[in-house]
Amino acid sequence: MMNTIQDLFQIHPQQMLRIGDYDAVYDGYYLYVIVQVSENEKDELPERHEITKFLRGSGVRFVPAFFPAKDGSFVQQWDKGYFLLLFLDQWKNTPFKSLPKSLANFHLKGMSFQSEIKSLKRLGDWHQLWEGKITQLKSFWEQVVTNRPANEFERLFVESFPYFAGLTENAIQYFVDTRMDVQPGIYDIGTVTHEQFTNETWSGEIIWRNPFDWVIDHISRDLAEWTRAYYLEYNRLNYIPYIQSFFQQYEEKMPLSPFAWRLIYSRLILPTHYFSAVESYFFSTKRLSNKRMIQYLRRILDNVDDYELFLKRFFEITGVPTRSGQIPQLDWLKNK
Repeated sequence: MMNTIQDLFQIHPQQMLRIGDYDAVYDGYYLYVIVQVSENEKDELPERHEITKFLRGSGVRFVPAFFPAKDGSFVQQWDKGYFLLLFLDQWKNTPFKSLPKSLANFHLKGMSFQSEIKSLKRLGDWHQLWEGKITQLKSFWEQVVTNRPANEFERLFVESFPYFAGLTENAIQYFVDTRMDVQPGIYDIGTVTHEQFTNETWSGEIIWRNPFDWVIDHISRDLAEWTRAYYLEYNRLNYIPYIQSFFQQYEEKMPLSPFAWRLIYSRLILPTHYFSAVESYFFSTKRLSNKRMIQYLRRILDNVDDYELFLKRFFEITGVPTRSGQIPQLDWLKNK
């Protein structure tokens, strides 16, 4: 691979290393991250390239550049597949002093991006995407019910799906009501966000901002996904002070409107962790023997009551004035 890179890109790598999920090469001065690209992802590359150029031009640090090969193109073929290089001339070796403030600054910069985006746009489309997710899971569920569960995972899936389908409907309705009833604030516009932002997104020995993590969406996407991931990992500990601190620090840079809080809440209602567990099973070639999938799903199901309590207390935890902001809670949670 190092010889291939040297021939195609006219650089002289000295060593190969691993950065998160990616291989990379180092030439003594800069890092070049190797990104494998599928046929579907090739259609998104022009948009990712545009966002990357904009952020680098706006002074956002730790953003790589798409690195052209000697023939002038970015994507090259190797070993029956396609790949490209991301040129990283800046990276960070220590954690951000304040992850929420760094995220808020990143969002603020991204709000100035003006180019038209289609493939990576998620803004305003949540309910359609969620409906597609639950329709797909329903087809899996009907298939298993018809054929009868083949193992413990499928039995748990058959029993639990109606509950999570109902929760998804709640999330969709909450989102739709928010769009209809609440006036967006000045920061409630599209920006550069992540597919799924967590503490691990900007962490590790080499910290950078990965263009292949990005979508154009509302800031609430990153805030909700961070909150969900943190809660699921630390819910047996005292997670409340850290979540409180995260939102307090974020709002020092960018205050959240009632519209934004409601979008965060709609996304937290949506059981994406359940979706991920079921999809991982049905798209796996080794699903019948994977005990880890069973354990993960069982952990989600065992945590249902706790997660409902978390949803009930979320606005209290974050100090959101629900009455003055006219932010409703799910009626059935009030009795929990």
